[in-house]
Amino acid sequence: MTMKKFLLAFAASGLVLAGHAQSSIPPNADGSLLNKEADSTEPVNAKSVAPSKMNTVRVHPVPVQGSTNVDCPAGILSITVRRTDGNIIQQIPANGAQHVVVTFQHRGIHVLEVMDRDGIRHVMRILVESV
Repeated sequence: MTMKKFLLAFAASGLVLAGHAQSSIPPNADGSLLNKEADSTEPVNAKSVAPSKMNTVRVHPVPVQGSTNVDCPAGILSITVRRTDGNIIQQIPANGAQHVVVTFQHRGIHVLEVMDRDGIRHVMRILVESV
């Protein structure tokens, strides 16, 4: 995916600016991969499963003030934090933990990728207001 396509897709999907971000899969009934309720997308290569509370990822608080909580009842294998240009800022191994605190070093918009124990990748954009 080119940078231009990534930025256009990112802008079209909106930002998580208030409340909490929540990701649940599968794609919408119309076949699109945009999860409009959760402001998240499912990558094309990810497994698609029936929605359940076990494969839901919750990120709170958003917008972020230095650190945020990531919760997943199914367990988290890893968390990857990226800048909007796709570069990896940090990778956090979680080894199946249901709760992980992610601390940020830079303000701005970040892409949070959470891989759960079922092998499903949840992708969310979050706003870090202060560090």
